[in-house]
Amino acid sequence: PHQGLPSIAGEDHETIEYKNEEYLTAGKGYFAATREETFLQCQGHLNAGGGIYDEVTYDLTLTAGVPRHGYNLIGNPYQAYLDFDAFAENNSDEEEADAIWNDVTTASYTILDEDAKSYLTFAYDGSDNPDAAGRFIHPHQGFFVLLRDRDASTAYFYSSQRSATAKNVEFRGEGKTNYPLVNLFVSEENGNGDMVTVELGRPDKGGAPLMQGLRAGNGKIWCRYEDDDYAVAYTQPGVTEAAIRFESVEDTEYTMRWNTHNGDFSYLHLIDNKTGADVDCLTTDEYKFSASHTDYKSRFRLVFGYTGIEEPEAVEADQNFAFVMGDELVVTGEGTLQMFDVNGRMVASQELHGVQTTMALPNVANGVYVMRLTEGKQSRVQKMVISK
Repeated sequence: PHQGLPSIAGEDHETIEYKNEEYLTAGKGYFAATREETFLQCQGHLNAGGGIYDEVTYDLTLTAGVPRHGYNLIGNPYQAYLDFDAFAENNSDEEEADAIWNDVTTASYTILDEDAKSYLTFAYDGSDNPDAAGRFIHPHQGFFVLLRDRDASTAYFYSSQRSATAKNVEFRGEGKTNYPLVNLFVSEENGNGDMVTVELGRPDKGGAPLMQGLRAGNGKIWCRYEDDDYAVAYTQPGVTEAAIRFESVEDTEYTMRWNTHNGDFSYLHLIDNKTGADVDCLTTDEYKFSASHTDYKSRFRLVFGYTGIEEPEAVEADQNFAFVMGDELVVTGEGTLQMFDVNGRMVASQELHGVQTTMALPNVANGVYVMRLTEGKQSRVQKMVISK
């Protein structure tokens, strides 16, 4: 019988008495809260009857009127890392009534990070961000997902979603563009807080929708972009400003910090709409401010400029799928061909049919471009120099 949870790695942890069952049942999942303020409701049933290495399903059933309706705690059932991008692709379908997400671009998850004292979020196909949640979820780790327009859904886990290591981010052979991003962290005197990520210049709109009810401290920060609220916002090319919302449940003092990843920033300013303060984030490390529970939520603006992005490494010659021949571009493979400049702007797109396609070079200036060929769920990326 299990009367409580044991200490971990010799550390002194408070024992939490387990009162629900006398014995833990094989094949059934168990979660426990280690701090009262981080406990959140979980509904559903883990079914591993089909064989853990073949398929695992987790039924997510929502009840109208339940607090935090639509926020579900599920878990990685494998003794291996879970590739969230693969998990999202297998659980997103507008036509399937029990799919978690209508469209894969809305797929995201959130996890509690005790070291950061806040909840961290990852959005499908997100750029590398060491300060936020990552693409790979630890073995048996619990995480929260937000269902979109569903009353009941089923999460499907397959062996193909497992990875032996979280460090090998290109284990499926994909090249990847990492877009410039800004992380904003807000914290109280005790260190508890919240964070938001703004990715800049992405050709696609998406990100991680904001989850209500997930907060380690009194302050909540998020991005308002094109009439939606995001914990991770993908801002599209040409956008130079983002609306940063903030809400406090108490009248207290806060400290905001920030950092950037990928790309080179030429301009980054935080504007406080309440006080009028204009903070140069490239020369200053933090900003202290007071907030009241009666303040308007439209507290800040982030104004930015950047000069480049972190491009994927060039692939080996035998992996190239496109080459220039005179004033034509020859592409081997079917699917959607997209062409991006060094700032991440999509400058050309074309559907290709057939084993090989010969087409006129896109009308672009000479320079370095990134070609992406997407066939179903697989993508190939190649760097190319255009010189006419």
